[in-house]
Amino acid sequence: MRNLELGPSTEVILPTISFIGAGHAVRASGAGLRLIDVDPLTLNPLPEHVEKALRSQTKAILLLHFGGRLDWIQDIAELAKVRNIVLIEDSACALGGRCNGDSYGTFGDIGVWSFDAMKLLVTGDGGMIRIRDDTLRQRVFHRVTLRRRETRVRSGRE
Repeated sequence: MRNLELGPSTEVILPTISFIGAGHAVRASGAGLRLIDVDPLTLNPLPEHVEKALRSQTKAILLLHFGGRLDWIQDIAELAKVRNIVLIEDSACALGGRCNGDSYGTFGDIGVWSFDAMKLLVTGDGGMIRIRDDTLRQRVFHRVTLRRRETRVRSGRE
């Protein structure tokens, strides 16, 4: 979140069903947190929930693919793109899942996967991140690798 250059005059949308660490990351960045409702059948937010919550201060949307699915992610991604809002997909619960042939975690600007003991793929701890924008990718890489030179980071939707 800190690499998105958020601040007190900005906000991030987050579904009411999410991991508490996501809300903590938003608040630690200095941004405000705007919680949105979820669909009672899927426990995921619908596009209309996201659209209704958008304000001029909204700079990012952080969605959890609860239950391994978010079939309307393309609609939410298009909404974010049109409004120039960063879409972050927490796809840990949807590892290997697809929507219309594309993998979850690749529709937004950022896709993240946690590999802790409560996830589909367990590595003890840690995770994986996919970032579409090269400049943002470099900022994140330098932060998480203690400013080492980039040698293995790839670009594109690999």
